[in-house]
Amino acid sequence: MINLKKKIFYMLFFMCCLIFLTTCFSFVIFNNNVKAIENETLNKAKMYIDNPTYMQMVNNKMYIRGWVMSDTQNIDITLYIDNKIMDTLQRNEEREDVIKAIIGYGGREKNPIPGFEKYIDISELEDKLHILRIDVKDKNSGKILTQEQILINVKKYDAKIYIDNPEYMQNNKYDMYLRGWVMSQTENVDINLYIDNNLVYTLQRNEEREDVIKAIAGYGGRKKNPIPGFEKHIDISSLKDGIHTLKIEVKNSITKEILNYETTKFNIQKNDVKMYIDNPIYMENVNNKIYIRGWVMSYVENININIYIDGKLIDTIKQRNEEREDVIKAIAGYGGREKNPIPGFEKYIDVLQLLDGTHKLKVEVVKSNTSEILTKEELIINLKKYKAKIYIDNPLYNEYKEDKLYIRGWIMADTQNIDINLYIDDNFVKKLQRNEQREDVIKAIIGYGGREKNPIPGFEDTIDISKLEGKKYKIKIEVINNETNELLCIDFVDVNLNNKQYYYGIDVSYYQGEIDWKKVKNDNIDFAILRAGFRGWGTSRKFK
Repeated sequence: MINLKKKIFYMLFFMCCLIFLTTCFSFVIFNNNVKAIENETLNKAKMYIDNPTYMQMVNNKMYIRGWVMSDTQNIDITLYIDNKIMDTLQRNEEREDVIKAIIGYGGREKNPIPGFEKYIDISELEDKLHILRIDVKDKNSGKILTQEQILINVKKYDAKIYIDNPEYMQNNKYDMYLRGWVMSQTENVDINLYIDNNLVYTLQRNEEREDVIKAIAGYGGRKKNPIPGFEKHIDISSLKDGIHTLKIEVKNSITKEILNYETTKFNIQKNDVKMYIDNPIYMENVNNKIYIRGWVMSYVENININIYIDGKLIDTIKQRNEEREDVIKAIAGYGGREKNPIPGFEKYIDVLQLLDGTHKLKVEVVKSNTSEILTKEELIINLKKYKAKIYIDNPLYNEYKEDKLYIRGWIMADTQNIDINLYIDDNFVKKLQRNEQREDVIKAIIGYGGREKNPIPGFEDTIDISKLEGKKYKIKIEVINNETNELLCIDFVDVNLNNKQYYYGIDVSYYQGEIDWKKVKNDNIDFAILRAGFRGWGTSRKFK
């Protein structure tokens, strides 16, 4: 009897040792394989699985989310469950958090969209633990660059849930209508609503849904679920614009066991309009004219852009007048190119009557039919009247010019040491000279050195523009103190060059006397009709 016990003891001891040695040997092989893969793929790629988490319970559908950073863009991302290929994933989610946090691996250049997400049907898997693995492979060589694996717990729940509204990525503003249904074998359930993992509300099944009871077999049927539907309006006014995750979780209210859950995403966009003011910038110094430039992207097509200074309406832009391809490409939504083919606006605002100092500039976008305010931007500007005053008489705003551009205007300055610089589209053209007596200006403009500093305030010149492309140009004249290089004043005007639509002419006869044709030409006169004589009366004395 004693010998039999010893035999049994030695046999059990031998079996335990054998199991221990086999386990150690397997671990060494597995560890070596992992190290081999790590050494082979060092610094090639990095991956992380955000969802599901380790040992997470999943049911018929599993939400996969994660990211891959790789120094090569030619990769395959393959999902395995229990070593069986389930699906191929695509990087389809922008993850700015990942790009900022993960250094190397090709950075933003190779990984502009590092995130992946997908719902995977696992309804055919048995209820038990399963190994989920994701491999990242080089498409060209077939080598594994990196891999991650976790355990998941598949458990077919005793409840079924469906969200009718909101639909996936639906746009919402301040209030969201929630509707759906729950069928459960357990009558004692809590239906919890989460937004971005924060518990928002506990819902009640409050809507009869005959369509659901007829369509969904099992789960307790009509007996356990006489009123399967739920609906509620949810206040989302405190949430920021952007994409949010909504989850509805069904729990056994007694045991707190999760019976099922369903997730979806929705978008909050409180405004139908987005606006930006490029110019002027905050606290910019401006003088007699403010150049306002910006853009509006809007679902609403019929809009006006109202410009206020210190609460007073100064001007209204009824048509956006500048193509802005940069804006259309950069700003997603808001009607896109279809609703906003010309999103930009620009305008010169005369502020001669305002006092020096800071002023509040406000730009409002309103519906043109109802004046409802869609959006607005405000900033502070600093008005500073310069030590000089300038005015461009010619060319007129948006005037059409062809081969020659006649420039005429005047400057009054408290210093005679000035340079007058002419620019076309910010390209320096030449320095102008004050060469025209303008008694009208000296009498009308008070201050700025008066007649003493400005005996000849007028300037005029003719610029050859025959080689410029036919389009709209910005004419700018700057007055600079040539001793201190201080900008004294500035004026702008827009002209259309090489795109002539109108020709101006005069008719002349004996009665006009001697004609200064050079002056006529400088006054932008294109042609003249000359009366050469009278029928039956001979030839005019002016023509030999």
